[in-house]
Amino acid sequence: MSGTEGREAMTKPGILYVTYGFPYPLSSGMRVRNHYLIKAISRRYAVSLLTLAESEAELAHLDALRPYCVSVDAVVATPYSTRQHALGVARCLVRGKPLHTHLLGYPAMRAKVAELAARWDVRLVQIEHSYMAHYLQALPPAYRCRTILEFPDLGSVQYGRMLRLRISPQRKARYLWEWWTARRWEPRYARQFDQCVVVSPEDARVLRQADPTLPITVVDNGVDTERLRPLPDAAGSADLLFIGTMHYAPNLDAVHYFVQHVLPEVQRRVPEARLIVVGKSPPESVRALNNGRDVIVTGEVPAVEPYYAQCAVSVVPLRAGGGTRLKILESMALGRPVVSTTVGCEGLEVRDGEHLLVADEPRTLAAKVVALLQDGDLRCALAARARRLVERRYAWPILGERLMATYDALLAQPVPKM
Repeated sequence: MSGTEGREAMTKPGILYVTYGFPYPLSSGMRVRNHYLIKAISRRYAVSLLTLAESEAELAHLDALRPYCVSVDAVVATPYSTRQHALGVARCLVRGKPLHTHLLGYPAMRAKVAELAARWDVRLVQIEHSYMAHYLQALPPAYRCRTILEFPDLGSVQYGRMLRLRISPQRKARYLWEWWTARRWEPRYARQFDQCVVVSPEDARVLRQADPTLPITVVDNGVDTERLRPLPDAAGSADLLFIGTMHYAPNLDAVHYFVQHVLPEVQRRVPEARLIVVGKSPPESVRALNNGRDVIVTGEVPAVEPYYAQCAVSVVPLRAGGGTRLKILESMALGRPVVSTTVGCEGLEVRDGEHLLVADEPRTLAAKVVALLQDGDLRCALAARARRLVERRYAWPILGERLMATYDALLAQPVPKM
């Protein structure tokens, strides 16, 4: 940041923006969201970014956000010893708290929160995810600022749905614990903050059902409509595209579900149809599907646009998960028609038959995929309407303005005396 930019930053209200995972490279939905929102709010707010980094490798990317922040800091989430991990898990079990509050709890991170809040005299502190909410306690007792807790998804929704998947007894026990503790603790954490931010009206409804007094703002997920421009229709292609981080259980389930129950129905009418699976960390069960003919599994790729260009239809056959799917918004921005389940497109302002096609049963999903593969006019019409929707409703600058309106309203209120 130049001297001129530094002096300008000092005139802006300061915000300490706390994330899990550095918002670059853009390898997950949370990273994408934080990256673009930070860029948007930096126009009117002086952002001090603090990240709990998942690994040392993330430290190589800190410069990517420096043009938009007055400071960029990271604390690496170093692995616990076996004894430390066992004690942390035991404390969570005894107290009935989510296990993630132990996994994401580091004294160095608490110290850095206190240091940065004092150094930059911030007026707002925004913390990402209820699992990180305990870092609010790192602020000095007499420190006066406004606080925001952001929920990129709700564990009570996410884990509740994941319990319905076909999973091992051990994983089911883990998900049951996370679901139960999230239901108890998400509203409790939310009450400690001045404002909550969620990514969908459905998540807002669930939180309000737990506590109708909670102040909640919906700031949707978005897409970079300037960078992602509509691609030409992939006429003649029978390739279908699924994009997602493959160690995420709902994505893993979606791929297996589609390959086992939907793709064979599609191939009965379009024999040359195949599924292209793009995303980092595919486990062995997904890599085993890669036969070079019906299913192609790429793993992590440097850019997704070439795969969108070759595929005629984007499929989102999710049966679990929470928040909203950036992969749908990305497909729409790039001009690729989408076939999704109801869960897959939940929380988005979309209508079946107007912006995408929606189905929840294998044969109906397959029929809608086939309809798009065989009808170029339908593909183009859906893609055009979806592109207009994301330009009007889901462009990041628009969503940044909504978030800043929340900040402005909070700062207009007097801070209660400690």
